[in-house]
Amino acid sequence: MIRAWFVRPLLAVTLVCGGASRAAAQEAAPPAFTLDQLAFMAGCWEGPFSQDSVEGTMEEHYTSPSENFMLGTTRYLIDGRTVEYELAVIGRGENGRVAFVTYPGGAMGLPFTLTQVVGNTAIFENPDNDFPKRVIYRRTPEGGLHARIDAGVGTAGVDWWLSPAACIGEGQ
Repeated sequence: MIRAWFVRPLLAVTLVCGGASRAAAQEAAPPAFTLDQLAFMAGCWEGPFSQDSVEGTMEEHYTSPSENFMLGTTRYLIDGRTVEYELAVIGRGENGRVAFVTYPGGAMGLPFTLTQVVGNTAIFENPDNDFPKRVIYRRTPEGGLHARIDAGVGTAGVDWWLSPAACIGEGQ
């Protein structure tokens, strides 16, 4: 169980990440995105992934959004063993922008700013990062979740096609 002492520092880091100073934030009003627009990401998802030509399973779980916060976890399994993991925090920063901050393998947070929401597609961007520069989530018409990372429009990327999965502890 994640305790408040763990979530509060993550939220604090998320809220200060966003890449814009207060002065810059005052100059340009941030887009009026709400976390409710990201509700399509909530739930438990799984799909295939490959590492060094070995096939495995990716599991991704996102909480439903509160007014200012969503939490996500991802783990990559090969033969029942976790080989990688990532934590994600989505929250509204002091600059008013919604940020998606990833913590791959528990590393320092890497912020991506929500730049576009159209229907069930959300695009988060960090143009200063080498790769990825964009993280895209899209709910598919079949009810799955498509996750993609790339270096920008028209560039090669990595795609994950996820299907709904039972959440841990569901039905127990």
